Amino acid sequence: MLGKLIKHDFIATWKVIVGITALLVVIGSAASCFLRFFPLDQELNDIQQVTLIFLAMGYIVALVALSVIGFVYLVIHYYRNLYTTQGYLSFTLPASITQVVTSRMIVGIVWMFVLLLGACAAVLLPSAGFFGAITAEANITMEEFFADLAEVINDYQLNGLSSFLVRTVLASALDAIASLMMIYFAISVGQLWEKHKIIGSILCYFGAAFVAGLVETIVAVGSSPFNLFETQAVLSDIEVAGYINQQFIYNALLSIVWIAVYYGISILVSNRKLNLD
Repeated sequence: MLGKLIKHDFIATWKVIVGITALLVVIGSAASCFLRFFPLDQELNDIQQVTLIFLAMGYIVALVALSVIGFVYLVIHYYRNLYTTQGYLSFTLPASITQVVTSRMIVGIVWMFVLLLGACAAVLLPSAGFFGAITAEANITMEEFFADLAEVINDYQLNGLSSFLVRTVLASALDAIASLMMIYFAISVGQLWEKHKIIGSILCYFGAAFVAGLVETIVAVGSSPFNLFETQAVLSDIEVAGYINQQFIYNALLSIVWIAVYYGISILVSNRKLNLD
């Protein structure tokens, strides 16, 4: 039954998320083409400079707005589909409460990952166009450019370009999913309030965010090579890079822990006290 619930929820939500992701890829491709053929050696007058600045700001605003719209849509869909009048229909299906809530979370996580891929494309495509223009201007190939970049990363002992990119993307994806699960958790726990569920959810969210931030700060400080009592201590670039690399791993592990905690408590609350509007 869980598979059927997931399939039904995908069908109900795919148009919005795929549409937003497609828009992210389209604007990223357009920006990539613009930057790839932008004449870097040409001097710009004041009007052209201002126009270029506004285009860059508009692109950033569009990227952030589309990402936020997708994120908010997933949150609203979760809330309406489980804890409003629509929830009555969801929970009359021949499935357990755990299956219904889990299906909504799984679909939200998958779509969150899709949105993240779209946002990455919207960032990487223009970057590729810009680097393409630079390499063309400097008379070097993209292969030579990435070979030099990989050499720099290896110098900082980050275990190779591919490994570094994989760790960065994985840590970012887990962090984004943990953020979504935190909101799902806050919405679920907020249902314990009889008359002020939204206020309860907001308070729960800020409480969870505070605890998560505190734990992450303790881990970051505790694993830091910096000595807080030796202000004159100087670390090498490799030591700093190693610390940053270590934090990627710790943050990824913490995100997995938070995802499991948020899921477990949300399921527990939903099973013990389901409180629909």
